[in-house]
Amino acid sequence: MKTPLVENRARADFLVEQARAQPDASPAPLYDSLRLDRDWLNAYFVLAEQASARMSGAELGRWLMQAWEEHGRGSEPARRFVEEFAGGDPYAALRASAGTLPPGALILRLSADLDVLDLLTCEPTERGSALAFLGRVHRPRLLCTMRDLGDFPASKKTIVEALLKRGKNHRVVVHGSTILATDSRVAGPAIDTLHCRRVLTDLVATRDGGLSSVCEIGTGSGLLLCTLLEALAERRPTFVASDVSEHALALTRRNLERAMQSLDRSGRPRPEVRLSDSPTLLSELAPGSVDLLLANPPFVPERRRDRFNACAGTDMMRDILVDSGPRALSPRGQICVLRSSLSAHLFDAYVRKSGLVALPVGEARRVPLDLREVMGDATWLASLRGPGLEETWADPDFTFWHTIQMFCLVRPARATGHGSQPRNGQ
Repeated sequence: MKTPLVENRARADFLVEQARAQPDASPAPLYDSLRLDRDWLNAYFVLAEQASARMSGAELGRWLMQAWEEHGRGSEPARRFVEEFAGGDPYAALRASAGTLPPGALILRLSADLDVLDLLTCEPTERGSALAFLGRVHRPRLLCTMRDLGDFPASKKTIVEALLKRGKNHRVVVHGSTILATDSRVAGPAIDTLHCRRVLTDLVATRDGGLSSVCEIGTGSGLLLCTLLEALAERRPTFVASDVSEHALALTRRNLERAMQSLDRSGRPRPEVRLSDSPTLLSELAPGSVDLLLANPPFVPERRRDRFNACAGTDMMRDILVDSGPRALSPRGQICVLRSSLSAHLFDAYVRKSGLVALPVGEARRVPLDLREVMGDATWLASLRGPGLEETWADPDFTFWHTIQMFCLVRPARATGHGSQPRNGQ
């Protein structure tokens, strides 16, 4: 049975779709939508889209705020959404890229703090491709799951579900200035990679001293490499990165080219980037040659070594922290790596062997463990039970959770004054 809230949201969404079908008509249906459900934000997106032809910059933001004051006052989510337009259209860069995105793509746009997820799609029109706003998820638990869409009207859930079924070849991830295509043959990016991106963006912005060489092991989709490329372009470091998957390297090249074109448009220099498929790239680099070594390695302790699983195993982590990483690290360098509570005992043991000091960076984030391979293997799941795996039966959607956090490993001489308390695996 429908509750008044569910019914009002469905009616509000219907009014928005009517207005989208008649963009030159009166905005009255959109105002009716705001009054029916003040927290359903789609009407504001359409209002902004229709007004952007005659307004720009702060004027657009002031006009939307007036609409909120007259028709949506009382909704804090709506006020925060409207405030994003204070300096102009926050979706402008994404709109400009619409023609380069896969038709019918599901676009996942996350806020800088990862606490807001916008779902959009790219629709063909007579004048090219245009964005359609599907809805906003507050405090998403993963990158995108139907279990986070409980507040969406049924019509929008149907659309999102259909777009998800099209697969990762029709999906785009947006975080900050990075617009990233995905591929069904390449893992990620997932919520852990986006957490890494958030921390890295702050880290490189505040790093003191030079940064002439950057290395990433396991590029995956290329999200972190593209992030550093954009953030460090003016410093002109050299980049070297590897992945053993040819599909991952091909996807990384595609996403790197998009990032390079963005640099071209802004007049910034293109840094030198070398990609490698070598599984032993770290050991091939000159000793002491890397200022920033980056990785988001698999972190689920494996159950069976005779069965390959891309999301399991800590051999890469060991190589980065113990075997090859410290050797490649320059005296002023640092290793940035994600740690999961699932393998914290192994991470800490590797740190003790490395001779480096591990410093937590950024906030820890509690996320669901929702890997199909693990959830479908009772023996594997049982082997993970312990301090690093949290079980909660009160959540109707996710039973198992773990905590992720970025760590920087530096030589002991650089640990003092780094701004975080040393962690030596104890």
